[in-house]
Amino acid sequence: MLQFGTGMLLRALCAASVDAANRAGAFNGRIVVVQSTPQGNARAINAQDGLFTLVERGLQNGAPVERTRLVGSISRALVAEVEWDAVRAVAAHPKLQVIVSNVTEAGFRLDAGFPARLTDVLRARFERLPDGPPLFVIPT
Repeated sequence: MLQFGTGMLLRALCAASVDAANRAGAFNGRIVVVQSTPQGNARAINAQDGLFTLVERGLQNGAPVERTRLVGSISRALVAEVEWDAVRAVAAHPKLQVIVSNVTEAGFRLDAGFPARLTDVLRARFERLPDGPPLFVIPT
């Protein structure tokens, strides 16, 4: 999986889901996270080898519960500004199945950068794998 966005939302949803699927034997994959803004968390993610603790708090049968688990589905984080060729290489990998993004509506403006970046990685994949396997793009 290639994930645009280094924030907590995608780590809590996507990374935790991939981690759970890996543990259940339903999936066998990792996530490469792309920091596409200057204020991202790529450095911290890499310093922790992609590992983070997920804390879930809520109610179960009316009683408060708190669960923690270590999530290890992120393989590494790349900074788009300086590692774009590496992002393209990930996009062109035949085992890549999903691209997910957490871009706000402002990020989808044509002058915002994300549409051009997404188009560029899709073009790189098509050029290197013209008959490659299907790829799902999931904007969140």
